[in-house]
Amino acid sequence: MRKCGEKHPNSKLTSTNIRAMRRMYWVNNLMQKELALMFNISQATVSEIVNYKYWVTVSDNFRPEEIRRT
Repeated sequence: MRKCGEKHPNSKLTSTNIRAMRRMYWVNNLMQKELALMFNISQATVSEIVNYKYWVTVSDNFRPEEIRRT
């Protein structure tokens, strides 16, 4: 069986990191480039994470579709 998420040996992130990143993006309005620098990953990866293309199994306790980015 294929390992995914933080169980993958090459993973740089944990599910806690993913939740924090999404919250910082959607609630605190940090830019993807800033998050990429903070977590030492590419901006493209941040985009996939905050738009729920990667790490889709990590749930959040807020709904990004209800939050308006300014």
